[in-house]
Amino acid sequence: MRYRSLVVMAVCLSFILAGCSPLGPDAGLPSMEPNAPSYELIYDEDTGETRVEAFGRTYSFFGCVNGSMREDSARECIGYAGSNEDLRFYTLSEDPYDNYLMLRKTNCSSEDIIFLRDKSTLHQDIFTPSYIKSAGYESWGSSGVYYEMQEALVGFTVNADNIKYIHYDIKVNGRDAMSGYTGDIRGDSLPSGDVNPIGIDEAGIRDKADPDKPFDIEITLHITDMDDNYLDVSGTYSHEIMLGGYINGPEIRYSEEDGYYLYEA
Repeated sequence: MRYRSLVVMAVCLSFILAGCSPLGPDAGLPSMEPNAPSYELIYDEDTGETRVEAFGRTYSFFGCVNGSMREDSARECIGYAGSNEDLRFYTLSEDPYDNYLMLRKTNCSSEDIIFLRDKSTLHQDIFTPSYIKSAGYESWGSSGVYYEMQEALVGFTVNADNIKYIHYDIKVNGRDAMSGYTGDIRGDSLPSGDVNPIGIDEAGIRDKADPDKPFDIEITLHITDMDDNYLDVSGTYSHEIMLGGYINGPEIRYSEEDGYYLYEA
């Protein structure tokens, strides 16, 4: 099974070490302080494990991004890996206990990231942001995860060609709440007919809605096409939803006359 763990790790690492999907300068990430420290990535040939020491804790690679994550999910840049100042470590807004670190390059999409987990949490069920997906490393064994509350999900169906990423801005009860985007981790065109869910989590509605009651949402979309053009999607989607709920939202369509637009039957 060690061979499988090494293969999974190599695949995840390739996304950030070999290249990434360009997004734009810093992609809204927290800035790195001028005298930020360097953290050494330590690879253990005997176990196939890569780890880093930070905050007096040892973190080891745990997983990759699952679906999409908000642009403000990175709370603080704590430093960089080795001698590469563009390969940076971040704490997470939705992880108040700092059980996880995010490792990603600047100027890359949020899909080009990996997560490290505090090794002292081995065999524990710990709070985990819903966008972190375990990569199945053997070293973590049965270490579990749990989430505070289920996300509210709105599914947008792509009924158009040439879409690489779907960007979203969400208002909750009339107030700006979340921004982010979703797409294929490889930067491939999103298949026509596929449903792309956008999640609204408890952290996203904080101080804007009661997490135990329905709340109003307004979602505005943009897309990045396969030529990396950032384009409007006409129309705003409004609805009432609760955490843990799911709504089939409208389709994203395209016409020569109207460009990209939202369509509801």
